[in-house]
Amino acid sequence: MKIGHVSPFFYPVIGGWEEAIRNKSVECIRQGHEVSVLTCNEGHDRRRIEKSEESVEGIRVKRFPVWFHVSNFYRVWPGFLKHLEGFEVLHLHNFRHFHVDAALARKRKQKTVLRAGSPFHPKSLGLGLARQAYDVLLAKRVFAQVDALLAYHETEKKRFVALGCPEEKIRVVPFGVDAWFLGKGDGEKFRDENGLREKIVLNVGRLHYYKQPETLIRAAAELKDRETSVVFIGGGETNYVQGLRKLAKRLGVQEQVRFLPGTHDKELLRNAYAACNAFVLPSVYEPFGIVLLEAMAQGKPVVSTPYDGPMHLLAGGCGTFFEPGDHQTLARKLDAFLGDAGLARKTGNHGREKAKDYTWDLVAKKVMQVYGEVLG
Repeated sequence: MKIGHVSPFFYPVIGGWEEAIRNKSVECIRQGHEVSVLTCNEGHDRRRIEKSEESVEGIRVKRFPVWFHVSNFYRVWPGFLKHLEGFEVLHLHNFRHFHVDAALARKRKQKTVLRAGSPFHPKSLGLGLARQAYDVLLAKRVFAQVDALLAYHETEKKRFVALGCPEEKIRVVPFGVDAWFLGKGDGEKFRDENGLREKIVLNVGRLHYYKQPETLIRAAAELKDRETSVVFIGGGETNYVQGLRKLAKRLGVQEQVRFLPGTHDKELLRNAYAACNAFVLPSVYEPFGIVLLEAMAQGKPVVSTPYDGPMHLLAGGCGTFFEPGDHQTLARKLDAFLGDAGLARKTGNHGREKAKDYTWDLVAKKVMQVYGEVLG
């Protein structure tokens, strides 16, 4: 089968979405299929990616220039439209984006599967109004044109039905976790390389306002054990990260809070998860949360905001919740895990068992099943 993904971002861009496309594609290639990715030539920070074509673990990647930007994540890059032929399945990514509507208008006989992205994320007033207009004017046309829509979980499925997508077109297929993270990580190596000897609270992901790293920094100032290190692994806009450093200094926790760059190094990440005592995801909204599964795979207790993906992933005693921005409750939840090794171990063990059900080979089989269904 020849599969073409159309996504605004892909490797070497760092992010859960980009890793999801990469991991699913690798599994599909292992099953004997041909996979290509059509994407733009920029990262989230708008830095140019010089290679217009390359092979990434057997995935054929073509990148196209961005004509203009509507927002940080919404770009117009129409060059890909001349390269849609030859695929049996077009896997489109990101509902309400130009490239999805354009691809659906240009496609011929290919079957189309849509992974909607993060369509129910809280937006600014202006973008919220634009989203409402799109849903009224264009959403049902998109739903009519795609052959299948992938939802992360039942909550998202219900929301798409409410928007007007026929229920029979929706398949619940989650994201997954690389089985690598189920292997034993070297926490001591991570501690030694970064000069960390105390307890560690970890966050992995982009440093961005909707990820709310500020909440975790404020919680660091409330922890009972003020020797606990809070480690962020992930990049962000320079001014924003500088603001986070200033916040840590103002709260007197600049020595506790560490910022490490984002990375594709799976060994480093697995070692970081192995080293931590608890993992935190403080986002205002998280449609899925691959980093939760990575931490769970290493048997670590997780504290997260209670929205969409985390609610489904942490059900069954795999973690606990706090409301976005509530740093005091977050601190209390962390204190419970940091002060009770038995509770942390029990919660982490539940999470590790659940993570085993989400490996990418299992997810890829579900995706391939959807491709087979739409092809008939």
